[in-house]
Amino acid sequence: MGRESTHSPFTGCIIEPEHETVLEFDPREGECCTAEEFWIDITDTETSDWNRSAARVFARDFVLQDEHYQFRDVALIEEKFLNHFKSLRKAYVTSIKSMQERRALQSAYNRYARKRTVCLFLPSSARRWGTRNPDGTNEDLTMLQRLGPNGMSSDETDYEQHGQYRMLKKTWRSLKLTNWLHGWDQLHRSYRTGVVGPVTRGNQPRWRFISNKVDDTRAPVTRLPRDAYSADWVAHLDDFTKNSIQAEDKDFGFIHGEAVEAYVHLFDFYSSSS
Repeated sequence: MGRESTHSPFTGCIIEPEHETVLEFDPREGECCTAEEFWIDITDTETSDWNRSAARVFARDFVLQDEHYQFRDVALIEEKFLNHFKSLRKAYVTSIKSMQERRALQSAYNRYARKRTVCLFLPSSARRWGTRNPDGTNEDLTMLQRLGPNGMSSDETDYEQHGQYRMLKKTWRSLKLTNWLHGWDQLHRSYRTGVVGPVTRGNQPRWRFISNKVDDTRAPVTRLPRDAYSADWVAHLDDFTKNSIQAEDKDFGFIHGEAVEAYVHLFDFYSSSS
């Protein structure tokens, strides 16, 4: 794990919290890393997609290191690796110097987990109700996938209202895009909470409310249509930054189809997840 001894600091193969590579990782598209560039996500558990993928990479490489080594049970090696990972993670958490650092680490992970949840559930509504082109492609679903976790609003706990979360604004995002995301969220909530059909299984959508507090800690999503970006925000960019955004020279529209729009107006009880 890149340490000379059990008392050495954690370096080397530990990927930084909320790293963009971790945020965008999809196990359906391949493994998270290679044996040559091996990374574990010490801030998450052994059951995460990233760390399970890392275990597979480790196990496959382990049996190739010595051709005379007789043990070839890759599945068991993965299990042993993940058990060792649990010990490493416990030691890592213990090594964090202060309670404040531990809280900041957990808060960062919780925010990422909530944004990741949005990216998993909102597309389910788009698959059912999204606008389809003549060739069968679903442009709404494609746009949600392009936005990814970094296109969704972060949030923080509202300590005055237990169980509610305050949404944090992204200054780069246009109002048109924000409202479009809210519409998908309302449609998703109407199904999950039983407003339309029976209540579904699993954790119910958390209650979030709009605020004027800003969170620009993450870089804006690039290569989106120009109407995804706030015109006022773009107007204040220098030429270098403006070019680095690489906005497409066309508009997406961010307009819901008639069926979605009808639901958005019918169930206007907004408390968003997006």
